[in-house]
Amino acid sequence: MGKKIKFKKKVIKKGNSSFIFLLLHETDESIINSFLDLLSSFSKKGNRSSFIYKIPKKGEFFIKSYTSSCFFNGIKNIFYPPRGIKEFFLLSSLKNKRDFIISPTMLIIRKRMKLPFDYWIVFPFAKDTITFSDFLKVSNVKQKRDALLSLIMIVKSMHDMGIFHADLHPENFLIDLNNNERLYIVDFHRAKIKDKLNDNLRLKDIARLAISIEEYLNLYELAHMVSAYYGKKIDNQLKQLLLMIKREKEILLKRHLKRFLSPKYGVNFLRENKWRFFYLDNISVGDVRNWIEKEPENLIKDDKKTKIYLKSNGKDVCIKRFKLIGFFRFFKMILNSRAKKNWFNGWGLIKRGVNAPSPLAFGEKGKLLSKESIFIMEDLSHFPKLDHYIAKKFQSKGFTLKEKRDFVKSFAFFMKKLIFCLDIYHADLKTCNILVEEKKEGDWKFWLLDFDRIRFGKKVSKRRVIKNLVQLNNSTPRVFSLTNRIRFIKYMIKEKTYLKEIFQKVKKISIEKPIIYTSPKGDVIERW
Repeated sequence: MGKKIKFKKKVIKKGNSSFIFLLLHETDESIINSFLDLLSSFSKKGNRSSFIYKIPKKGEFFIKSYTSSCFFNGIKNIFYPPRGIKEFFLLSSLKNKRDFIISPTMLIIRKRMKLPFDYWIVFPFAKDTITFSDFLKVSNVKQKRDALLSLIMIVKSMHDMGIFHADLHPENFLIDLNNNERLYIVDFHRAKIKDKLNDNLRLKDIARLAISIEEYLNLYELAHMVSAYYGKKIDNQLKQLLLMIKREKEILLKRHLKRFLSPKYGVNFLRENKWRFFYLDNISVGDVRNWIEKEPENLIKDDKKTKIYLKSNGKDVCIKRFKLIGFFRFFKMILNSRAKKNWFNGWGLIKRGVNAPSPLAFGEKGKLLSKESIFIMEDLSHFPKLDHYIAKKFQSKGFTLKEKRDFVKSFAFFMKKLIFCLDIYHADLKTCNILVEEKKEGDWKFWLLDFDRIRFGKKVSKRRVIKNLVQLNNSTPRVFSLTNRIRFIKYMIKEKTYLKEIFQKVKKISIEKPIIYTSPKGDVIERW
C-alpha cells in the first residue's frame, strides 16, 4: 500500500491511567491537552460509539470510541485489539492516496493497570456533507442516478486498491452538498486488504450495498451500476449479483433472527415456577399467565405429542403445549425446544414475506434440558382451512369455472413463491396446515400454519418438491378435479422437461395412497 506512515508518540499519565497518543507528523500537538481533558473523564464502557468534538480555533473533530467493559477485555485487547485499531492503521497507510478516504488525525489509547482498556480514533470533521441515505430521501431522479454512478465508481476504485469493505451501506457514505459527485467512504473497521480482490468479494460488497438501498433502486438502475463498474457486457455478472443478493439477504436475516430474543427487538423475559417465558412487549405478563394457567376453552387437538387449544382474553390466541416423549425426541430438544423452533420459524416466515400467524410468546421448562414447552401465536381460526374451503366451494354451484381457475392459479403462485423463489421447505405441507382468506372476488390470501419442520435458505431439492406436491395431492378432497390438479402443477412449474418428470413421479406416488383430509365432521378418507 506504499511506504509505512511514521507517527509521533506521546505518553501522558493522569491519575490511575496513562494515555498514549499516536499522531501523524503534521498534526498539531497543541490539541493533545484538549483531548486529554475530555477523555480522562469519559465514563461510557462496553460499547462502540461516536461523537463530534469542537476545539476553539482548532476546528471540529469526529471521534470513534471503542471502550472496554471489564478487566478481561483489557487482557483480550493485548492479543485482539478492536477492529477499529486496524481501521486506523489501514486508513493512515492510505493517506493522500485517494480523495474518497478521510484519513485519521490521531489514535488515543488509555491504559489502566498497564492494560489497554479504551481506544479513540480522531478524524477531521467533514463539513458540508450528509450521509448518502439522507441524500437519497431528498434527491430527484436525475440527482439520484448521477450519485449512484459516482458511488459505484468509488467502490470500484476501492476494490482496485485491494480493499474489501464488508460493510457497505448508505450510512457509510458521505456526499458533499456542494458537489454531489464527491463522496467519501467511512467506517473501515471490518475492511480487509487483499493483494487482488476476486470477483466473489467484489460482488459481495456490491450485493450488501444493493440490499441496503433496494427501496431506492430498481433493476434497470442496478444493471446500469454494474455496467459502469465492469465497463463491458454484464449479463453474467448481473446474474451472479442477483444470486449473491439473494444469498446475502438470507445471511442478514438469519443474523437478525438469532438476536430476536432481546428487549432491543421488542421481546421481554419472565422467569416463573421453573418456566422461562419470552413474549412481545405489547403483551402483558398477566395475559401470558392467564393463557397458560387456566383450563383450555376450545380444545382442538390432544395427543401424546401435542395439545392445541384456543383462548380469548382481550386477544384471541392459539396455544400449543409440546410434550416430550421418547429418548430420541428428548435428545433432539436438548438445545432447542419445539416452542423455540416455532418462534424462530414463525418470525422467519413473516420476515420473508410469507403470510403466517404472528408468534406472540413461548415458554420452556427446565434449564439446558427442556422437558416441556409452550408456544402462543395469533389465532386465525376464523379463516377456513384449505381442505374445508375446497370441499365446500368446489361443490357449490355458485363457484364458477372462471373462479375455480383463478383460485388454482392464485394457490399455485403462492406455492411457487414459497418453494422456488424463497427456498422454503415445509416438511408437513398438507392442506389442513394452510388457511384461506377470501379477500374479494377472484382474490385469495393463503396463510401457512405448523412451523415445526420448516427449513430456510437452501434450494429445495427435486425430491422435496415431489414430496410437497404429493402431500398436497393426497390431502386435497376429490372434488378438486384431476384437471385442476394438472393445471396447478403447470402453473407452479414452467420448465417443460422438469414439469414432465415431476408430474410423472407425483402421479405414481399419489395413487399408491388414499386421499385423507379433515372436515368439520372429522377425518375423511377417499379413494382415487
